[in-house]
Amino acid sequence: MQTMFWISQTLNPSSPARYRWAISTTFLFVVCLLWPAQLSAQSTPPTPAPLAPANTLVVVARGHGSVLWSPDSSEAVAQIAPGARLVASKQSTDGQWLYVTTGDNVTGWAPAADLIIFRRLDLPSEDVVITAASPTPQPVATPASTVTESTTTDTAIATADAAPLTAAPGMTGDVPTGSVRSTTRLNVRSGPGLTHAVIGKAEPGQQLIILARNADQSWLEVQLSDTPNTVGWVAAQYIESSAALNTLAISARADAAPSQPIVATSMPAAATSAPVAPAQTTAATGLTGKLVFQTSFGGPIYLYELASGALRQLTTGFDPALSPNGQQVAFTRGGGDNGVYLINVDGSNEHKIFGERELLRSPKWSPDGKWIVFSRGDEFEPCFVYEDNGRCYREPLFPGGNAFDNPESKNHIEKLARVDVNGGNYRDIATMEQAVAPDWNSNGIVYQSNTGLQITADEANATNRELYFEIQRQYHQDPDWQPGGGRVVFQQKQGSHWQLFGINPDGNGLAALTRPVTALVYTMPSSVAPAWSPNGQSIVFLSNRTDANDAGPWRLWVMNADGSNQHPLPVNIPLDYSYVNEQVVDWGQ
Repeated sequence: MQTMFWISQTLNPSSPARYRWAISTTFLFVVCLLWPAQLSAQSTPPTPAPLAPANTLVVVARGHGSVLWSPDSSEAVAQIAPGARLVASKQSTDGQWLYVTTGDNVTGWAPAADLIIFRRLDLPSEDVVITAASPTPQPVATPASTVTESTTTDTAIATADAAPLTAAPGMTGDVPTGSVRSTTRLNVRSGPGLTHAVIGKAEPGQQLIILARNADQSWLEVQLSDTPNTVGWVAAQYIESSAALNTLAISARADAAPSQPIVATSMPAAATSAPVAPAQTTAATGLTGKLVFQTSFGGPIYLYELASGALRQLTTGFDPALSPNGQQVAFTRGGGDNGVYLINVDGSNEHKIFGERELLRSPKWSPDGKWIVFSRGDEFEPCFVYEDNGRCYREPLFPGGNAFDNPESKNHIEKLARVDVNGGNYRDIATMEQAVAPDWNSNGIVYQSNTGLQITADEANATNRELYFEIQRQYHQDPDWQPGGGRVVFQQKQGSHWQLFGINPDGNGLAALTRPVTALVYTMPSSVAPAWSPNGQSIVFLSNRTDANDAGPWRLWVMNADGSNQHPLPVNIPLDYSYVNEQVVDWGQ
């Protein structure tokens, strides 16, 4: 009552200045009372990830999730969702179990084989015996950043895990199996390598029968559990194996030539490569410049004139990139044709400029057109094979136990290098670990690494600078830098699908450029592989969005720099995207 009396006396029209002051003061008073309640009503804080005290480990549940057993190990009390972050404080004596705390402060024992462990730490040990039968547990909440936005993947995992496994003809004893730990469909190829044709797809979580491996354990020969007559090869890094990889037999077919090669034999240095497919003309786009794009990884590469709509096949290979003057295309090939190649945009003078290293990918031109940067993957580091899943770690997770075998295994290391346009003056570029998908701008070289997007330079002892790294989301891939040192566009995983984002070179201004139109679809569409136009006003990219806004065939799309005016280009050539950081399309003069 006293407050209302004060307000009524203050609001006296005979004193205008006092009147205005009273109105302002009263407004601020009401806002201060109501604002906290309004904010509380509009936002619900997500379930926090558990904090990691000293001498503990942060671990992550694998793609199939896990079961949490009670602290006294007498019963299963909860189901841990895939991707949930946990804090481990001790381990079982045999190293098979970890005592963990969830984001909701639920504690108990979880199988070590169900968890991704990022570093070594000698945790206190305790004798653990899991004896009780497991009841149906209640789910444990997953942090908001790891919730899957589509239910289609979960359905696929459940169906695949339930599929019966039978041994291939002639196999006896325990049958090694593997689970697909990729978040997207995994290519099954006719042989061990990217130069072999894709003969099938394996769904996330699907179980496979492992028949053999190649010599360096990078590819596994498998039989699909749901199609017993299909035998092919998958990349070992995407498989959770029930057996240590070094215990598998080496397949007699591991060194066979591609049965259906998708990489063409290179032409002589001075040859003119006539188009394999006849030239076509599409509708005019209202845009200028040229696009160069691949139809599949190692398949035909096409040149597309945006103004006229002229379209013709240029050559074959992967990761094509137009020179700054729009007169040449750089690309790579693997296998017996391994190397970095150049070809004129009229199809003439295709020749290899560099082939002294292996696993060459993603060539990009320097702004002055004198140099070409690319990634290489021909170095290795030793690692320890974890028996429960066949994965390699840099050092033992549980020293003194029996969880490891064969410390002589190895992992690929990917780095960046550059050469001049004649293939000379080779130099490695200073980068962080696992450097791939570079793009060269007047302000430096941006690339993807296992510590997010980084910026470096073609200088001796160059210092790397972090552009963007969000550890809870990760999957920041395929950066492309706007001409003139403007914004960087890249793709990032959003639950079950991928979308494009832009960010300033100083790490500020992160904004989504593409997003799902609706969630009421069976499968969310993705947008990937972005590239800037030469004038920096438009972005070309690959999307499998259909007219009904669900996922369908891949098509070339274009949008304005701010993400507006998104629409597909009138190119009707079938495209394939394999989620292996392929540089599908590039835009030049």
